Amino acid sequence: MVCQSEGTTYIYWKIECSSTTQFVMVFHVKSITFIYWPTNMLQELNIAWCFNLKELPPSISQLNALQKFKLRSCYKLEELPTSIGQLNTLQELDLSRCYELKDLPTSTNELIRLQNFDFYECSKLKELPNFINKMTTH
Repeated sequence: MVCQSEGTTYIYWKIECSSTTQFVMVFHVKSITFIYWPTNMLQELNIAWCFNLKELPPSISQLNALQKFKLRSCYKLEELPTSIGQLNTLQELDLSRCYELKDLPTSTNELIRLQNFDFYECSKLKELPNFINKMTTH
């Protein structure tokens, strides 16, 4: 469902899947206010081409089984929530083409299982997180 109010477009969506769904893709949304998944089965979340998305909600930390988190081409994404450090099972974080991303929260250093970190074309990123030193090259 799409609604417009005073020049703003709101997109309301509901993903209906079985309790064993492990992969979700979200495209072209302007904002995300809350993320909830009813089971601990979701392993990959791909949010892409959300050109005007500026932030993610702290509720991202509720995705306990998430292994791959891809935020590709979210051009205006300015920051990640500090709660991202609570994604204990995260193995891959893709922030490619998040042009406005300047800083990563220090909680990203708690992502001890992270094996792949992609920050291609994140030219405004001021410094790399400490976990980079602990990653091995393949």
